[in-house]
Amino acid sequence: MVVSDGAGTAKHSEKGSSLVTKTFAHALIELSSKIESRPPGAWINDFVIEQIINVREKIRELASSDDIKDYHCTLVACLIGNNGGFLIHIGDGAIFGGATEKKLNGEVSLSKNSFISAPENGEYSNETYFITEGDWIKHLRITPIGAVDWIVLGTDGGTSLSMLADKAPKPGFIIPLLKMLSDSDSLEARTNKLEGILNNEQADKLTNDDKTICVAFKPNLFEQSDSLTMSATTTERPNTPSKIFSGNTQPSTISASFEKVVQDGISSRKLVLIRLRLALIILVSILAVSFGYFAVQTYIHGHQVTLETKPKANEPKPKKLQDGIKSDSTPHTKSNI
Repeated sequence: MVVSDGAGTAKHSEKGSSLVTKTFAHALIELSSKIESRPPGAWINDFVIEQIINVREKIRELASSDDIKDYHCTLVACLIGNNGGFLIHIGDGAIFGGATEKKLNGEVSLSKNSFISAPENGEYSNETYFITEGDWIKHLRITPIGAVDWIVLGTDGGTSLSMLADKAPKPGFIIPLLKMLSDSDSLEARTNKLEGILNNEQADKLTNDDKTICVAFKPNLFEQSDSLTMSATTTERPNTPSKIFSGNTQPSTISASFEKVVQDGISSRKLVLIRLRLALIILVSILAVSFGYFAVQTYIHGHQVTLETKPKANEPKPKKLQDGIKSDSTPHTKSNI
């Protein structure tokens, strides 16, 4: 599942977001087949990063230029299997979901193992980061999650409808939405119902932004009970799954260190950036000291030359000579010329 939102200020953001969703969706399909026969690990990070680089190159080809700021767009994606998956996120928008749990009173909670990949905004709430920016890797989040029964992806316009202040799912919206979609018999019917909600006048009153929501859920979500509940709080850091993407033959297991592998990959990039910054600071300091040294030497040398050309303070100045007048003490007489 992939969602991308183009920047409103970018001239060709719609083309950028369309290319990102199509290209990255095919990449995730390829990854799903790979992960069935290969245990998860740091190679997943490498694969995701490689695909983002590939998408950026395609945008350059589309723009016929290395300057791709006119195609600014976000990336909100996930790959989910029977036993878990992971989230991929750059910029605003959000991903959230959870599993079901039957309570003693007969109600079914949707908040078991709940998770959220929250929006990342800049200094102001209307600022964010894009896959097309030069420092995109600093804002890339790859997050493993456990088994889920439902999941929602949304752009910032979609989260205005489905979330409470971008912090947690909105129960009054999500539960009726899942119930309505689960009652539909076909994908086309569910899509039409979802489009009707997003294009509703009441939805436009909440936000004037473009609204995109992508929903996936297990078909037996409402079989346990018609009475569903949801917590208004959600864990922003997902639990580490024990398995991911079980195949038809042997399930692909994920170790407890998978999340650490993901975080280590991100931490190593931060460490490289820190070292580069330190090296730059040292280089600038050396250049500053060198410049100061040469400036001082130049000043001292110039000052010495000036002193040597000036008369001493106690030395009598010579008398000014005039035409035909001697500079001694004898009587002055005009010379005959």
